[in-house]
Amino acid sequence: MRKRVSFLVILFIVCCCCVGFHEHSWASGLGENGERNLSERILGDAGVARSMEGRWSIDADNSTGILELSWSGGQFSGRVYFDSLRHWEPLANIRFDAVSGQIDFDRPEANQHYTGRLVNANALEGTFSGGRRWLAKRN
Repeated sequence: MRKRVSFLVILFIVCCCCVGFHEHSWASGLGENGERNLSERILGDAGVARSMEGRWSIDADNSTGILELSWSGGQFSGRVYFDSLRHWEPLANIRFDAVSGQIDFDRPEANQHYTGRLVNANALEGTFSGGRRWLAKRN
């Protein structure tokens, strides 16, 4: 009897979690009442940050290239390759707020500061150096 009650309690908890999953958008920052969404409750900020890892196609004021972001040891590292320059540049001071989706980083070789936001799981957009626009799409 005790095992059956434990099983029913676990089943009830799983069902409640599934209902919560359907009530909140997986990709949005906060739910209707300001609570964290399911992805953040399960993965935590580090898990959401890790989802930013990978290669992105970047267009910074019509300069196209590749943006690479990596997550290790609780922090980001990254580099950028612009087709016109034909070499990789390291990025510095990469920060990502998993709740708001805000990202910012520095491109030291060009003395530029980029700010932006995660639009959806596959797109970033923002501005750099005097309001010029940039966007990146996941490869």
